[in-house]
Amino acid sequence: MTIDLEEVKQQLAASPVQNLIGDDALRAVEQLQADKARLERELEEAREDEKRYRWLRQQHWSEADLCAVAFPKDAVKLGHDCPSLERLDAAIDAARKKQG
Repeated sequence: MTIDLEEVKQQLAASPVQNLIGDDALRAVEQLQADKARLERELEEAREDEKRYRWLRQQHWSEADLCAVAFPKDAVKLGHDCPSLERLDAAIDAARKKQG
């Protein structure tokens, strides 16, 4: 069941009960709206991270432009790029786009 928080807010504002409950109910609905928007953004970010992870785990070191390396201090030589954080996200996104 989906609840339209804006509709609830309008109903509360127009209700005679509003005088009894004060502005607390309206503030609660506004907070729920803010929480909902924040959670929707977080969910979208998590979905994008999931796509990146699934793509990365399918890459094989012998044929991919980008892959995960265990024990990088032993395996990676000077002059090689080891992106992390936002740079890793950007590298994965670019490689995914290149693959189609």
